[in-house]
Amino acid sequence: MLVLGIDPGTIKMGWGVVNASGSRMTRVDSGTLLLGRGETAGRPVTVWREWQELMQRHQPDGLSLERNFVARNPHSR
Repeated sequence: MLVLGIDPGTIKMGWGVVNASGSRMTRVDSGTLLLGRGETAGRPVTVWREWQELMQRHQPDGLSLERNFVARNPHSR
């Protein structure tokens, strides 16, 4: 079973594809989508295009999306 995992982010998004066979998992492919620090309006289109390409290339059986959260640095105010 192939699973595409997504680690969302506003500047960088990580992704990885693993093959799960029984209790064994092996890495198939992985990468980072660099979204940049500038204008945010075009980012959803960039993400959509990358996801389409990944889905076509690997044709995963499942998708795992890490829950997005916003953390505060306790040392900054």
